[in-house]
Parts: sequence; structure tokens; C-alpha cells
Amino acid sequence: MSKDPRGNRHAHLNRDSIARAALAVVDRDGSEALSLRKVAAELGVGTMTLYHYVPSREALVADIVALLVVEMDLTISSGLSWRDGAKQVGRSLRAMALRHPRAFALVAAAASDKPPLLDFARRLRDFYVALGAPIEAFVEVWSVLDAFETGFLLLETQAVMRRSTAPHDELDQGTSELADRMPATLSEAAYEEGLEIIVGGLERRLL
Repeated sequence: MSKDPRGNRHAHLNRDSIARAALAVVDRDGSEALSLRKVAAELGVGTMTLYHYVPSREALVADIVALLVVEMDLTISSGLSWRDGAKQVGRSLRAMALRHPRAFALVAAAASDKPPLLDFARRLRDFYVALGAPIEAFVEVWSVLDAFETGFLLLETQAVMRRSTAPHDELDQGTSELADRMPATLSEAAYEEGLEIIVGGLERRLL
């Protein structure tokens, strides 16, 4: 059996590899299924082995959130405006949510005043400031954009995972027509329209 320099632990284990295994569990089985026991089984080790690296399920959740927010695109390309930068962040958030629909709720529920979301907020603030946004506007910009993006994506990821249980032939014509149109409220086009309205309004008001 491989060992790390501390002696009796598996050399292939570290916080990152454990977090990735935990994310795989959530992606497959949902956040309700997440436990140290299940992650240990995913890695082929005993549950007590993981306690040498991760003290609790809460710490495991924080490590998953840290993995997910790293997927956010904070690249500053030549000539990027704040308006386009904010949309870039919003689009990369949606892409991450759709890659990990079962895990996105963990990001949505994470405390913004504690790591890892606080660390991401600092990086995002620096990104916006580099694009010309006043630093004092960040908290309001965050709160408005986060409310829209997180709320929309919670609904969209739930829709991705849910199948309709009401056949349209059981509905009256008017209700059936409405049911056919409702998925468009959680589409890429709807998200883009919301981003355009909110980012444009914030730019006019605060920047």
C-alpha cells in the first residue's frame, strides 16, 4: 500500500483529490447523498482515513464549492469593458451550473462572508476594479447580480434534473399552450436578456 511522508496514509490522497471525488459523488447522486463514508468508498479507502484530511462534511462541502468557483472565467482580455466582463462572469457561472446541476445548490447556499466564496468575491472585486469599476460599488454590484444569476440558475438546474409528470393531454388547451411556453423562461436567451438589463442598469447607475 502506498504511503505518504507521514507514514500510514495513502499517498494519492489530499484535499484536492478528495474534493474531486466528493464532487463526482454529488454530480452523480446529488448533494443529499454526500457523506465522508460515500466519498471514502469512491476513493476505495476507509472512512476514518478521510478524517486525517477533511474534518467534517461541512469542510467537504466547502472544498467542493472551492473547486466549482475556480471554473469561473476571470480572464481579462485586451479591450475588455466592465459591461462585457460582467457578462463573461455571468455566462461562465451558468456554464458551470449546467456542468454540475446537482452541485450548484451548494454554491448557492455557501456563505458569502466566509471562504471559499469570500475568496472568490475578493478575486471578482479585483477583476471588476481592473476593468474600471469603483471598488466602493462592488458590494452592491455583487448583491444585484448574484440575486439574479443564482436565483435563475437554481431554477434552471432544477428544471434540468426534473421531468414533467403532467402530460399535456390532461390539461385544457389554454393551460397546455402556457405549459409549452414556460421552458423558454429558463433558456439561454432569457438569461442573456436578464444579464443585459441588469448589467446595463448597474453600469448606468454606479459606473
